[in-house]
Amino acid sequence: MDWITETIAIGNHRDARDEALIAREGLRSALSLDGSLIETRAGAPGAFETIECFRLIDGPGNDSGLFLRALNAFEYLVRRHPPVLVQCHAGRSRSVVLVAALLMRRDAIDSV
Repeated sequence: MDWITETIAIGNHRDARDEALIAREGLRSALSLDGSLIETRAGAPGAFETIECFRLIDGPGNDSGLFLRALNAFEYLVRRHPPVLVQCHAGRSRSVVLVAALLMRRDAIDSV
């Protein structure tokens, strides 16, 4: 797991299930982009308070509407339930792209 800002961390599917890591880092919510937390119950001891799950695929071919819904959910979690762990399977593609999109939105960056 890597901290990107004070309220946003990126991790993989193992990090998202590591109760000791969640507690130690004080993570309150998770945005799961590979759907691996879909069966996880939020609010249980040692778990996230809030979980949002989306099944994005790794690489091209994601529905832009689904991506936008995930981005909106992410923005909500950062505002209402920080700190947030954004995770996909390896923590290297989907999660990174979504964090970049949120930072671009937040900082009003239209293009790089």
